[in-house]
Amino acid sequence: MCTLYHTEPSVKMGIHDTYVAYQFDQAVAALGTAIENKLNSPERYDEKRRAKYNLRDLLEAAQEYVDGKRKKKPMSNYDRVMAARFQVTGK
Repeated sequence: MCTLYHTEPSVKMGIHDTYVAYQFDQAVAALGTAIENKLNSPERYDEKRRAKYNLRDLLEAAQEYVDGKRKKKPMSNYDRVMAARFQVTGK
């Protein structure tokens, strides 16, 4: 929605502290990029060419991980490459 209206997520949320707004915008961008990368990854289809991932499943998995209900899975080769590119550890 923020892309559509050309505004930052922090503005839409009414965050006025500049540092907090910056951090929030970075977090939203990182989450959005991670989801887009997963949905567009070369591993996005199973052997029958059906989509492995959908937005709802990815968001639910992220929420379960944050809530501590889901253990982090081993990283795929694609995720390792992306993590190395952005210097993220996946241990």
